[in-house]
Amino acid sequence: TRIGDYAFAGYEDITSVIIPDTVTYIGECAFAATAIQTITIPASVTELGNGIFDCCVNLTEIIISEDNENFVINEGHMYTKDMTKLIRYAITKEETEFVIPDTVTTIGSTAFSGSSITSVIIPESVKTIEQYAFSGCAIITVNIPASVETIENLALAHCENLTDIVVDEQNENYSSEDGVLFNKDKTVLIQYPEGKTSNSYIMPNSVVTIGWESFSNNMLQTISIPKTLKRVEPYALYDCEMLETVLYEGTEDDWWEIDFTVGNQILEMANIVFEYDGMDASIKSVFCWYDDNKVKASVDFDYIFKGGTMVLALYDSTEKLVDFAHIPVTPDGRATVGLDAQENYKDYTAKVMLWDGFATMSPLSKAFPTDIVTDAILVDDVMESAHPYPDGIDETKVYAYEGECESIDVKFSANTVTEDGCDYIYIYDVNDNLIGRYSGQQLVGRTINVPGNTVKIRLDTDGSVNYYGYRTEMIVVNK
Repeated sequence: TRIGDYAFAGYEDITSVIIPDTVTYIGECAFAATAIQTITIPASVTELGNGIFDCCVNLTEIIISEDNENFVINEGHMYTKDMTKLIRYAITKEETEFVIPDTVTTIGSTAFSGSSITSVIIPESVKTIEQYAFSGCAIITVNIPASVETIENLALAHCENLTDIVVDEQNENYSSEDGVLFNKDKTVLIQYPEGKTSNSYIMPNSVVTIGWESFSNNMLQTISIPKTLKRVEPYALYDCEMLETVLYEGTEDDWWEIDFTVGNQILEMANIVFEYDGMDASIKSVFCWYDDNKVKASVDFDYIFKGGTMVLALYDSTEKLVDFAHIPVTPDGRATVGLDAQENYKDYTAKVMLWDGFATMSPLSKAFPTDIVTDAILVDDVMESAHPYPDGIDETKVYAYEGECESIDVKFSANTVTEDGCDYIYIYDVNDNLIGRYSGQQLVGRTINVPGNTVKIRLDTDGSVNYYGYRTEMIVVNK
């Protein structure tokens, strides 16, 4: 009498199933991901679970007994007998647009899943769009009418061509902004269209929750998150492999109060910029030094949205501008500029800032004042592990300064992290003396001073769980 949930799911060699007229219930995803081509639903069936034909890409025909009092086929599509619920769109139909009949109040779970349809007209009669209703189909734009009261989780997920979700302004339950789907008051971000090609997104400052798989598989490299955020639902940023930078309005303490749930490890890999101020670039740190009759400045960026001009300006003790130099920058994380200088410039103050160019002189960042260091130099070398690091390795990276120096300062990036209590970073000096052993996030943003002219960084990992590893932001030689 019953075909259970997932009864045949995933059996790719099954092309035909004969259902006897004793069956009254067909369970959830009963035939999902099979190679079934045609199927007949007998008159006895009174109840269907969700997604019974999900991922059945070979299914060309569903036949329902004329005596069935609960379900019906209309132009190849499956509905409840009263035509109020669309259960399954005939996915093998070769058409680009489908108009849902105005009798339909519910678009069923996985109704369009896997279809090649690019446009669906949703009538004002529709009140509910069930989970996975459009998941994995080729739809480009979705217009949600005012009548819709419920959109279940993942209804519009995994649509790689979807670029725009538009909600009728009269809808009392949902809204959209820049093609992104929200609840009415925009406290919950429900779906960011996977087909959007923008590499950055600024979230409204009303968002409290980022929904289940709402950002999965997109092109975003930078996301701006408001301080209002309290929860990130499971797998919200699943497979967002291009995400590099998260711009967060709150403090680091605020960040760790957010409930990130499961499947959002990408946020551990990204560069988190705290107390984001809304500008198009931010200077993380400036090292300014005097060497070989030049004042030099090197800048590390938290982020920069576009190329611009880095300006190094020198001011005397009365804060009068003495001289300046500039250089184009690119979003690669660091830029260095030098300025011919006299010996007395060593006591002056430097200011470093980013502009979009000298034509408009629009600032990309705030000015960053700093003293000029006279007894140290910055080197261009970077020490880093693989990201993420592999299982079961024990490797050592070495930086050695060619010359005499008192010590070397090594500053680690904000991304630096290992599996806490299992994977370790060891730092040694030139004589293999242990400077420190670190695990978890103990090296995040820290500067470690190593005596002598050599730094050795050793990463030792166990056989499970991979994290970012380490990367040095700055190596400073103290002469």
